[in-house]
Parts: sequence; C-alpha cells; structure tokens
Amino acid sequence: MSNRTMLLLFQILVVCVASVIVSTLAQAGSKPNMEERMVPVSLDGEQVRLAVRIYRPDGAGPFPTLIFHHGSTGRGSNPAIFDQFRRRDTVVCYFVDRGWSVVLPSRRGRGGSEGQYDEGFTPSRESYSWEPDYALPGAERALADIDAITNVIRTWPFVDKDRLVIGGISRGGILSIAHAGQKPHLYRGVINFVGGWVSDPTPHHETINKTLFNRGVSFGKETLWLYASDDRFYSLETTRDYFAAFREAGGKGVFADDFPGGIGHSLFDFPEDWGPVVEEYINSLGLSLKKAHSAIRFTPNPALPPSAFVGHWEGYSRSRLASLRIHAVAFGSANGEYTVGEREWDIQEPIEDGVLGKTWTSGAAIEFFLGGKDVMIATFYGRSLSRAVLYRVDN
Repeated sequence: MSNRTMLLLFQILVVCVASVIVSTLAQAGSKPNMEERMVPVSLDGEQVRLAVRIYRPDGAGPFPTLIFHHGSTGRGSNPAIFDQFRRRDTVVCYFVDRGWSVVLPSRRGRGGSEGQYDEGFTPSRESYSWEPDYALPGAERALADIDAITNVIRTWPFVDKDRLVIGGISRGGILSIAHAGQKPHLYRGVINFVGGWVSDPTPHHETINKTLFNRGVSFGKETLWLYASDDRFYSLETTRDYFAAFREAGGKGVFADDFPGGIGHSLFDFPEDWGPVVEEYINSLGLSLKKAHSAIRFTPNPALPPSAFVGHWEGYSRSRLASLRIHAVAFGSANGEYTVGEREWDIQEPIEDGVLGKTWTSGAAIEFFLGGKDVMIATFYGRSLSRAVLYRVDN
C-alpha cells in the first residue's frame, strides 16, 4: 500500500471518528422547552399576577415536579435588578432530562411578577434589613407568596401532586424548608441549596436564620441541605450550626458539604458534584430520576475536534445576556468574541483537551467546553465561581 493511500485512509478515519463524536454529542444536551405564565393570585386582599416559568419533558404527564424558589438580589440595594428573572439552567436541565417538570415561580415584585418587592427592607428601603423586626416579616410575606402560587401549581394537569418536591437557592432554600414545615402534607421532600435569609457576618443572623429553619421541623420527613466551602454569604461552620439546631429541635435531614473547594454559593451550578447526592435523596423518598437520555455533559470531552467549537451560542450569566461567537479555529486556536451584558472580550486562545480558556491580567479566567452539540458550558473563575449554560443559535 502506497504512502499516499495510507494517508488518505488515515484522513478518512479521522473524519469518521470526528463524525461519531459530534453525532454522539448531538444526542446530548438540548435546550428544555419553557412556558411562561402570569398567574393571578389573591395576596393581602388584592389580586396580583405572579410570573411563573415552566419546564417539562415531552408528553402530557403528570410528572414528578420540583417547585424551585429564587433567592435575593445580593444586598437589596439595586432596584434595577429586582425585575430580572434569575435563570437556573443547571437545576432545570438536570431534572427535566430525568423525567421531571420544574416550575420556577417569582415572588411579588421579582422576575416579572406584579406587586411590590418587600422582603425585609430597612424603613428607607436602601437595602435589606438585618433587624429581626424587619427581616422576619419580609420572610412571612415571601412565604405567603409561595403558599398562594403552590396552591395553583398543584392544580395543573401535568403536575403529579403526589410526587411534589420543593427546593430553592439561598433565600429560596430557607423558604423551602420553612414552607414544608407549614404545609407538610404537600411535599415528599425538600432540597435546600445554600439556604439562608441574612448572611452570617451580619448581626442577628443566628436569630433570624434559626427561627426560619426551625419552622421546617414540623415537616417531619427527611430534608436535604447542600452547602459548599468558600461561600461568602454562609460559611460551613455557621450552616452546620443552623443544621445542628434544626436537628436538636426535632427536624430530620441530611447535611451534605463534601464538594470541591471554591464552589461556594454557586454550588447549584455544578450538578456533576451535587447530582449523586440529590439522586440518592430522591430515591430515599420513594421517588426516582429516569436515566438521562439527553443530559448535558458538565465535564470536557478531550477527544472533541476543535472545529466543533465554531458557532454562536447564547445564554445568561448572572441574569445578563451572554454570547459566545467562534468564527473559526485554525491550528487548534479559536478566533471570536465573548460578550456579557455590554462588555465584550476578544477570544484568541488555543483549545486544549476539549477546553477553550482565557485568563485576564487580573487573574480571573473563563473556560468553555461543549456539553453537547448545541450546548456550551462557560465557567468563570474570579472572586467566586459561576457558570453559564449557552445554547447554539445557529446551525
């Protein structure tokens, strides 16, 4: 066999292997269907409409359902972001890919919902208050919203009300524990991601957070608490203390904190770490997660050809529109731009082991890798970790 023939056969083999890889990725990672509803409810004697985002698998259902509640807006000092919808793509994709529907309600004044956002502000409303006299009534208002919208969600035909789990991130996490205690008959389980009402360096955090967590004692069933090290809002030492007080008061639950360092308050963005813990918990409730058929990969694929990065992806990074455009890949290096909000950075970097990375002079860095043929995962390393799921918008 001539050298030219051998070279031709080798080139054909490379093309075939690359095609198989891309074809395999095509079966993994698809953008879940989302429906938006404005749901009328009666709260404090008036009718308001709460914005709800619904994600579900194909079919009519009824499906086991996770109702997942959002957190705060940081310090509560920027009204411009109150109305922004906080996406939770990683949690949504994890459950929808496994046969569950996921419902994301927004409380009054948040994420497109009507009404005033009033969850524990100071009298002048310049920020959230750390005083129990203001913080705790704010939590009660939030719980009233959750109670009202949950009553509606349970009536939707695609929701299996006998297989209902409540969960949330940050303030949504502690509210989930508290509401399960108020209405224990509604839920099979509770998943609390890095929950708390006021951060632990602030005055009265123990009084406020323990009061709300201990509202969940009357749930009487196992709950799941997920926390990670390097959380700038809730240290592991403090959250372990909250959990110990919950258990001492008669609450039941599992506290999971064996996660990689640096993840902190962005733990929910890393299902490759919390997924096994959640699956074990779901199974313990007598429920199940189907085997994922189109699950997004959250680890790089070193065998992926660099040409697979060429394209345009869009998604959200901390509620701001994020866009990655890779125009071409030459000699293993990508040429393009990454935009978040109004800021744009050139991408002129090599792709190594299935990862496209960029490091700034400040020491901050970002890594991109393909989580599916039509999905790009962006992980930002700065003061804290964060992750965006970007979806292909071209073909």
